[in-house]
Amino acid sequence: MTRAHISDSVDTDTDRRRYYRIQDQVCVRYEIITECGDELPSKFQIISELSRHAESLGLIPEDVCQRTPELGRYLRSVERCLGDITRFMVVREMEGSEARVHEVSMSGGGLAFYARDRLSVGARVRLELFMVSTCTALVVTASVVRCELRPGRNTHPHWIAVKFEPLHDRDRDRLIKHILTRQAHDLRRTRSVHDPSGLTERDV
Repeated sequence: MTRAHISDSVDTDTDRRRYYRIQDQVCVRYEIITECGDELPSKFQIISELSRHAESLGLIPEDVCQRTPELGRYLRSVERCLGDITRFMVVREMEGSEARVHEVSMSGGGLAFYARDRLSVGARVRLELFMVSTCTALVVTASVVRCELRPGRNTHPHWIAVKFEPLHDRDRDRLIKHILTRQAHDLRRTRSVHDPSGLTERDV
């Protein structure tokens, strides 16, 4: 296979992963971007960095922990501690705000969720996202591509779809990792429903 073919294969695989779509529960807070300019990091951006560091500790090779068990136990303890601190800070930061846990439709390219207010198509928004199941916190910028009023929902009747603006590589990788983790979890749950014994043809 030539270098060009390898590159095309990688690009295709990246695009495919980018548009995997899942249904998930995500804590969402958003604000409309009204002007450009440098801003000081928000508390949630700091939380996002803390979340990223906790995730990086989980990527330490298992053989390192096996060679030095004490170091492994210490790193796992730090990982759990950072995760607990992240969850605590998210709860405190979201208290008293418009943030809430939403049932969302999400992919590597965008997000759709119910909101209280109508947003204009084309508006740029800053989203603070906390993926509950994996304790992943992200701050992203997006553009509104659709806003539909769906009667029957009392407090959050607007179905908002946004497209993410280009993400930093590490944020994109964290988002894709979360999506793939959720997909794997949903697949295991589906299999267990259809086969409660957990046995496969290979096991029989």
